[in-house]
Order: sequence, then structure tokens, then C-alpha cells
Amino acid sequence: MSDASSGRFGGRRSVFASLCAMVFLVNLGRVIYAPLLEPFRATFDASAGEVGLLATLAWIGSASLRFPTGYLLTKFPRHRLVLASGLVLAGSSAFAATATSLEVLYAGALLMGVASGVYFVSANPLVSELFPTRVGRAIGIHGTSSQVAAVVAPLMVGAYFAVT
Repeated sequence: MSDASSGRFGGRRSVFASLCAMVFLVNLGRVIYAPLLEPFRATFDASAGEVGLLATLAWIGSASLRFPTGYLLTKFPRHRLVLASGLVLAGSSAFAATATSLEVLYAGALLMGVASGVYFVSANPLVSELFPTRVGRAIGIHGTSSQVAAVVAPLMVGAYFAVT
């Protein structure tokens, strides 16, 4: 039964829209550090190398659990791993947002990266299950949602600093 004929809110299109919103946030959490390096450098009176480690840790976190997540997908349903990645992202974002030291921010960046790695590996098969006859289109739209975050991140940071 299609979403339109079911007469209810929800269905696979709503799940897909939620996944597109989540992939935007997941990638935003991974790429937001790059445009914030100079403000972090000033805030924490840190060297370029010290703040550069933030972006590096986000990407290390993203890469670190990709292979183990593939294994976990043989043991747990995809939607549970997507949910777990969202919980890690929310928690690590809150943790990073309240950081009073560079070391705490390092941990937040690493965990935000971990959330993204788990998400990307577990969400793509889930997206393909939602639209088995249009897998390429669905993966393309989902991937575009992710890349929009990479475009928006520096704009958001610039707009914030322009008004403050």
C-alpha cells in the first residue's frame, strides 16, 4: 500500500524524510569543525595544530567504526543502529556544546564522528529497503541531503559571527 493511499501520517516517505534530516545533521556534526577552527583557536588560546586536531578527530571517529558497524548489521536491525547513532550524535553534540576545555571538545568531536560512521553504514541499506525499486534515486537524494550540510556549515558559522 502506498503512503498516499494509506490515509495516515507516517509510512516509508516519512521515514525517508526523517533519514534525510538525520543525515544532514550527522554530516553537519562532522563538518562543522572546519569553519570553527579559528574561533576555537581564539577561545581556547590554542595553536593551529591543537585546533586542527578537532577536525581530524571528527574524521577519525567517522572512519573508526565503519567496518565494525558492518559486522553489527549482521547481528542487529539497521533501524536500531540508526537510532543508536542519533542518540550518540545528540549526546556528543550536547557534550561538545558545553565544553570548557579543548580536551572536552576533542571527545565531543570524536564521538560526533563515531555517530556519523555508524549512521552512514547502517542507513544506506535501510534507505535501499524503503525504496527497493528506486534504490539509486533514494540513495542519491539521501546523499545530497548529507552534502547540503557541507555547504551550509560555513554559511551558518559566518552568519552567526556576522550578527554577534
